[in-house]
Amino acid sequence: MSSPQTSILLVEDHQLTRLGLKISLMEYPNYKVVGEAADGEVAVSEAIKLIPDVVLMDIGLPGIDGIEATWRIKRELPRARIIMFTSNNTANDVMAAMGAGADGYCLKNAAIEQIVQAIDKVKQGQIWLDPGVADHVVKNQTLQDIKGANVELSALESQIMKLVRDGKTNENISEHLGTSEETVTVMMRNIVERFALSPFPQSKSAEEKNYTEDWFTDVGEQPAGAGTYFAGKYLIENVLGVGGVGTVFKAKHQYMDRIVALKILQPQYAANRENVKAFQQEARSIANLDHPNIVAVYDFGLTTRHEPYLVMEFIEGRNLESILCTEKKLQLPRFCSIFTQVCDALSVAHKRGVIHCDLKPGNILVLESEDGVERIKLADFGLAKILHRDAKHDNTISDDGSICGTPPYMSPEQCLGQSLDQRSDIYALGSMMFEALMGLNAFASESAYETFQKQIDYVPPRLADIDVTNSIPKELDECVAKMLEKDVSKRCQSIDEVKQVLRKMTPLPASF
Repeated sequence: MSSPQTSILLVEDHQLTRLGLKISLMEYPNYKVVGEAADGEVAVSEAIKLIPDVVLMDIGLPGIDGIEATWRIKRELPRARIIMFTSNNTANDVMAAMGAGADGYCLKNAAIEQIVQAIDKVKQGQIWLDPGVADHVVKNQTLQDIKGANVELSALESQIMKLVRDGKTNENISEHLGTSEETVTVMMRNIVERFALSPFPQSKSAEEKNYTEDWFTDVGEQPAGAGTYFAGKYLIENVLGVGGVGTVFKAKHQYMDRIVALKILQPQYAANRENVKAFQQEARSIANLDHPNIVAVYDFGLTTRHEPYLVMEFIEGRNLESILCTEKKLQLPRFCSIFTQVCDALSVAHKRGVIHCDLKPGNILVLESEDGVERIKLADFGLAKILHRDAKHDNTISDDGSICGTPPYMSPEQCLGQSLDQRSDIYALGSMMFEALMGLNAFASESAYETFQKQIDYVPPRLADIDVTNSIPKELDECVAKMLEKDVSKRCQSIDEVKQVLRKMTPLPASF
């Protein structure tokens, strides 16, 4: 099967130059020129309309120049790859272009082979600099940053630029330095971004500056697999899981010698500015949840491909879902021990205004401690809310059709796409508690749609009515029924109400 064509938008105000470039690129069957523009304003509108893989952008354009056009395109299409194609090769031109978000810089006198190489590399998420451009950077090793302060190339950065100047590829450079290509890409991006001159310092508000400069990371493509680096410091060991939301890797922080779980999410979850701001705010709140029953979040951000990522505590152990699959249901003492700890975690989060939104057995990790007591860790805290949060309200089903939550544990208001609060978590916890005690889920159906309908209008039987052993205490039966009330005003109003009931069921260690 042939690889898909790379779509290209040509932005050049000289018609003959644009035509010559188009003809040259048409000789490559894997390239397709999907549009042309002769000025900056048209370039922005064409890029937004066509969404090309790569934009070849001249700097000197009528109207707005190529640097401002690049900045505007990147605001609307963060995943767009832009190569500045120009005769301007001064160090400040290069850095201004990179400050606007350009992924490559190619001189107009470059051979078509070099232009092709630039297109291929930036499409892969790499930074590409023309050897002539690198030569200018090497000759001007002391440049000014956006504050006007002099910043010098380090010895390693200077070495990399000299290798680029000498025509070495990233592969050659990685072999020379004894590191991976991914690490070289990160280093080059660091160089470019550290020296980058912001083209519009006066036009950015403080909030917008935080969004564009302090929030995005220097991370390029998603890790390819074992032995590659993420963000230049997380060594990927293996893939732990792949799902519709994203990919989870086991990785090792190279400087802290700590094993972590790296979760990289799909880019559609940060498709617009409001979602990114919501992710930033919610991720910060979750990272501040310091509790022994909550999986710790060490780091978070966005890759340059606009993929949200979280760096979390790595936990080895089973989850409650696998336990229930094997054992069907829990005995009362074990049930109370596990769910009291879940309540402890939720209580801390709710008091800080953070809700989970996707409580389910798979997110309850169960670890055995040295004293033989099972300890739990609640994972993916607030992740569903982060991913699907809208500027006005929380959606049950996102624009791409994905579901915010897991149907058998979703509250009626969640199924209806209404606003959520801590009582939605209480409902989901009630569904899990019903399942853990009875060995079956109260709302499971053959399809997600039928499950949604059940969540909205089906009232499950009381535990006492189906408990043949007659071992469920009356107070616990009443508590679970109240947790599963369809009307939020009739439901348990705080997780502490549930915890008080569980505390009475069986004696627990003082540490709980």
